[in-house]
Amino acid sequence: METRFRNLDLLIQTQPMPVEFRNTKAVILCNDCSGKCTVPYHWLALKCIACLSYNTVKLQIVDRNLEAMAAASSGMQDSQPDALGYGNDIGGGGC
Repeated sequence: METRFRNLDLLIQTQPMPVEFRNTKAVILCNDCSGKCTVPYHWLALKCIACLSYNTVKLQIVDRNLEAMAAASSGMQDSQPDALGYGNDIGGGGC
């Protein structure tokens, strides 16, 4: 499996996301370590930052650009948690 994961690393490096999607993140659940992480979104695969596995499930897409525009246009900060109980402060921290 490690060889496949390294191949995915190379494919992702050679196929960068378009500019308008570079700040997009995804909340994932790792099937190997059971961790829940926020990682950079890529259409090819999503890599767990805790165990470096690609055996993950996408739970939610988080687009920082859309969130910032929505907050600016509404004139207020939304501190309500989303369906997963996260709120707007989803960071790129560990699982």
